[in-house]
Amino acid sequence: MGNLCDQPKNIEMRGYVRSRADERDLKAIYEIETKVLGSGSYGNVFWAVCKRDSSVKVAIKVINKSILSQEDLESLKNEVKIM
Repeated sequence: MGNLCDQPKNIEMRGYVRSRADERDLKAIYEIETKVLGSGSYGNVFWAVCKRDSSVKVAIKVINKSILSQEDLESLKNEVKIM
């Protein structure tokens, strides 16, 4: 699992936690707000702050992939590539 908390502070941080991360993994690393920051075609986005370094703030998109069609999964992969 990759995360932004381990990145050096002197570089531009951009990335994501791999899709196999579950809620428990994310909550161990980040303090996640309960209010929805936004929503899109595939899920909701929440604001989160790294527990080890509060200067690291990220948006976490939560997606239930089990309800997506094969076409939607391909579109989701393209969305992640763009990020």
